[in-house]
Amino acid sequence: MAGKLSRHPGNYLAMWQPTEQLHWLEHLSVKELEDWLREVIWTQSESPLEFSNREPLVTSISSLIKQGSSALRIRIRAAVPVLVKEWGKKYDEGRCLEELLIICSTFRCAAAESAVALIVTTKLAGHANEVNLRRHCLSVLSGFGCSDQTAHLFRKHVIDFPYAATCYRALYRYDLACAAEELPRLLRTYRVAGAVPELKPILKLLFFEFLVEAQRIEVWKHFVKATKSRILRDALEQLQAINIVFEPPNRQAESQSEVKVIYDYGLKTETVDRLDVGDLGEQATEILQIITNAAQAVAMSAGQAMAATL
Repeated sequence: MAGKLSRHPGNYLAMWQPTEQLHWLEHLSVKELEDWLREVIWTQSESPLEFSNREPLVTSISSLIKQGSSALRIRIRAAVPVLVKEWGKKYDEGRCLEELLIICSTFRCAAAESAVALIVTTKLAGHANEVNLRRHCLSVLSGFGCSDQTAHLFRKHVIDFPYAATCYRALYRYDLACAAEELPRLLRTYRVAGAVPELKPILKLLFFEFLVEAQRIEVWKHFVKATKSRILRDALEQLQAINIVFEPPNRQAESQSEVKVIYDYGLKTETVDRLDVGDLGEQATEILQIITNAAQAVAMSAGQAMAATL
């Protein structure tokens, strides 16, 4: 490893200045960074650097590296995946993995994707901190962006309540069709957990922040066509219960337009043709009634809001 810089003479309590610390790090090779980070994370020894105890060591190191050159960050992205692959062999302490994941996330070490995915599938079962570690791993993978290599993991765990929100976000950013196809399973997961109201901020972000109206229409069309009729009725009721089916009250003007396009199958013939919902089956009448009631509620709410302003 590169030679240690001497401490400030005559003051053994003084810590290195950030410029000195960076100078030392900038001259480490990828292999030397691997060796140093392994020592730091496995043993919590930051030698030969010194940091304040006011924040976690991994936070101090990450903050320092952020100030360095792009070349340093590139070497970090090359070094960290090696350590992630090693986790679970000689060292399986949860803290070590958490700190590696923090660095992975901070510096977008996408080369660690396969190693993190392997940890999720093969190395966490029975671990004392299994749920939190798997949640953090899936969150990091989501931050890299769902890919063909990790989509199966997100689909698998979208029905596990502790990970459902993270997995659903990853899937709909990967493919909007997933937003429709996985929505019934997501709803069921939260219903079983007795936590449907907790879905509201998750779905509000998807439908009202992430998507424009045209995309929203496509998602709903896919949802209606891909969902079995016996499941669709319950799903619509749950979505209406948390005000996700229609726009929030402060956007009622837009919501009425969207109601006509997506839901109000009984008002416009072209809507039926456009959505191809003739195969909804025996639940169609009940679904139409739900939609009609919801549309009437939207119109009534808009009328009340208008009257209040007069």
